[in-house]
Amino acid sequence: MRHMLRRLGVSVFAAASVSFVSGCVVDRSAIEGDLDAASPAELDAYVPPGTDAGLDAARIDAALPPDLDAYTPPDLDAYTPPDLDAYTPPDLDAYTPPDAFVPTPDAFVPTPDAFVPTPDAFVPTPDAFVPMPDAFVPTPDAYTPPPDAYRPPDAYVPPPDAFVAPDSGCNGADDDGDGLRDPCDPWPCGPSTPSIAASVSGEFITISGVSLDAGGNTLVVHGSGMVTVGFSYAIDDTGCPGCRDQIEIGTVPGTRQACPYDANPPGSGASGTTSVGLTVTAGSVPERVDVRFNLSQDYGCAPHMGWWDTTPPDAQTIGAICVVP
Repeated sequence: MRHMLRRLGVSVFAAASVSFVSGCVVDRSAIEGDLDAASPAELDAYVPPGTDAGLDAARIDAALPPDLDAYTPPDLDAYTPPDLDAYTPPDLDAYTPPDAFVPTPDAFVPTPDAFVPTPDAFVPTPDAFVPMPDAFVPTPDAYTPPPDAYRPPDAYVPPPDAFVAPDSGCNGADDDGDGLRDPCDPWPCGPSTPSIAASVSGEFITISGVSLDAGGNTLVVHGSGMVTVGFSYAIDDTGCPGCRDQIEIGTVPGTRQACPYDANPPGSGASGTTSVGLTVTAGSVPERVDVRFNLSQDYGCAPHMGWWDTTPPDAQTIGAICVVP
């Protein structure tokens, strides 16, 4: 068979106008005449021009298809299919789906009214701010200073004793802060001398004509001492016809110091003029001490000390003393 194929191969060379042998190109026109006259033996020994002179049957066999007679198919009887009985499907009952997180449909469902701005949340109205035409209209008389709003410097006239030369004896403190030093201040216990009524009534008693140390019903004293209080009185206790009454005189702050009347007034009342002495004590700064009266209905002036009932009120003040240290 191999011999026949070799001869066929040579014929192929002769028939083709261009043939390939071991990568060499053979031109039919170059060998066509020689092939026609060659014998079978010469054809076996023929080597085409341009080819390898050592071309032999082994090299031609390498270029031919494989020898089908020598092919051995695989042994199908030796094939062993996989053992299907040994296959174990997975245990579906043992499978546990993960429960790590299973969101529920209502885990978070925003409601449509979570935030719905209302149309009237802020609606500026046309009249939210409308400046009035007369919001500010300065007029010629918007400010007219009074004639005496400003006076030139020479219009200032200091009070007579606002400043006193050192040799006048009015040096010292101004304890009441009225601009007047205490030695020349007519009332060192305040900005001005108090005004006290000439006649004062209360608790069925009327006191009038008070004089302090033979002066008016106000007095400035320097240091502690005795002050003489002269006055007229009238008492008419119609609320208790059979009661014994006393007129008490004293100081506030302080206590009762005198009892100028101690009797059972007749139905028509009683009156008189008298004087008592009151003691005042100076402190470290000027102090006002009021002279007041009160009604007592005890068995006499002696059985009790101090005011019989309560401290008399301001309305029962009949004099004022400024006690200066």
